[in-house]
Amino acid sequence: MDSDGSDAGSDDVATICEETLADTAPYSFRITLGKDDELDSLVTICVEILHGDMPVGHLNARVIDRSFRPCWNFYEVCDAESAELEEVGVTFCNGDGTLRYKDLDGLSVTEDSAASTGGFPHIEQVSLDVEHRRKDVGVR
Repeated sequence: MDSDGSDAGSDDVATICEETLADTAPYSFRITLGKDDELDSLVTICVEILHGDMPVGHLNARVIDRSFRPCWNFYEVCDAESAELEEVGVTFCNGDGTLRYKDLDGLSVTEDSAASTGGFPHIEQVSLDVEHRRKDVGVR
């Protein structure tokens, strides 16, 4: 990981696509999606937040595709990425990536089945320079 928290120089991630959202003046968001070379079911998301041309923040996240086949052990994929992600995965999911609905207040069996497929997101780090906070820089 680079000193700014990004994976831009990582040899383990191949860029899938890059896009800049510029219709959010005075801020823009440079988004890079990456594919892990070893784990086909893992996508990285890196967002660089810019004010004009000046970087003022970033976000790093991972999404694990729980419907990826051939079937694999969800915990092993989480652990291969980081101990923190493995801890989150074990806390909220079974070994196949489905949610542990009995452990999540307010989640029914029906909602569990809808929430147990597709991507399992993990936001690893969010940073925004102090002088740019509370200025409506966020998800729309």
